[in-house]
Amino acid sequence: MKRWHIFCVQIAWLVGLGILAGLYFVQGLLHIKLGSLPVGVVWFGALGAVLISLTGIVEHAGDWNPEFNLWHLSRPLVGAALAVVAVLILQAGVLATGTKPSAPAEVPQNLLYYLVAFLVGYREETFRDLIKRLVDLILAPAATPAKPTITSLSPVNGPIAGGGTVKILGSGFVGTSALTFGSATATFKVDSDGQISADLPASPAAGAVTVTVKTKGGAATASFTYV
Repeated sequence: MKRWHIFCVQIAWLVGLGILAGLYFVQGLLHIKLGSLPVGVVWFGALGAVLISLTGIVEHAGDWNPEFNLWHLSRPLVGAALAVVAVLILQAGVLATGTKPSAPAEVPQNLLYYLVAFLVGYREETFRDLIKRLVDLILAPAATPAKPTITSLSPVNGPIAGGGTVKILGSGFVGTSALTFGSATATFKVDSDGQISADLPASPAAGAVTVTVKTKGGAATASFTYV
């Protein structure tokens, strides 16, 4: 098909969309919904797609490539489909955050959806970016907490009977799930990401033991001596 053939097809689509728009307004059908989806979303998506096709026909008058004929012919259908998916994504985001789009009373309630539908129909790059963000949000792996580290203990030794407080200094302590001195479990308080205050538990014998701090990110160890 030649360029002017594609142009005629898109003008016919534009006329058809105009007739549908007239029916919407005259018959009061603009706010009919398909589930949670305003039916006008389909119309705006198709309109945006037809307009971008007409823009391409005009701008590429000197370098028209017939290989894009199918791209132009499918514009209204593709634009409508992308608009539906984009608005469903938007609605899912609204539901996820627990908020609803708001607008002045004189503005149609679904105006935001219509604008999104038109934009993704007119610019497919907008739709691809929306899809990428959705995939990143849903499928991106959760960030792994940093592994804790122990830089020093204060004091570094204590009585085998236990008692007193041992300050453990380092990093990554938020979310600590367990703290042990050798085989003895210690009661502790996370003062900050870089400090833990531990109640020194009793030890069955004198000597060096391993202090272990466990978090979701892993475990850190240091040496403590019972005397």
